[in-house]
Amino acid sequence: MTLWKVYAMDDDYPGLWQHWYRHQGVAVGYAPYWGAKLHGETKDHWGGSWHRARKQLLQVAVGDFVVAALKGNRVGRLGQVTEIHVEDNEWDETVPRSKESPVGEMGRRIYVRWDLTCGPDDRDLVVALPEGARFTTGELRPTISQIRSRTLKQLRATMNDQANWVGLLAHFKYEKALSDYIAAYPHHLEDGLV
Repeated sequence: MTLWKVYAMDDDYPGLWQHWYRHQGVAVGYAPYWGAKLHGETKDHWGGSWHRARKQLLQVAVGDFVVAALKGNRVGRLGQVTEIHVEDNEWDETVPRSKESPVGEMGRRIYVRWDLTCGPDDRDLVVALPEGARFTTGELRPTISQIRSRTLKQLRATMNDQANWVGLLAHFKYEKALSDYIAAYPHHLEDGLV
């Protein structure tokens, strides 16, 4: 049983963590469309990061644990891997297709069962990892990485400490990304006068 971290690129794709939470999974990018093949010869236009991610993806196993990481030493939830769909022919984007990305983004999926007894009850709260409980730089930087600096037990204890719970939107710049906020959280809007 291994502990993995997958980075939810919420700054680039607002609402991605919420999407992962609702759909019981995490995902990694590097679309086969762009030449990132999981097996055999592959292109790496990303400075070696695809080769590292590919190696990690091939090691993830059903029963392992995954924590969804957010910017600012924050994590969303801890989940246990139930299915792995990362093969080239299984691409299923979690970020919609666009003109810039005709196949979408973040489509190598790892399905999990979120542990709802670990961390905040409210899906709009996440855990800010305090000093001494944070992942190492080598664990934080990659899209996916094995966590060796913390045990599962230590991570659970940190995530269950209510003093570490913060609002998901605490680091969100409303003025700069109002349209992204509205798109990501339409259920938070109320009817009003125009």
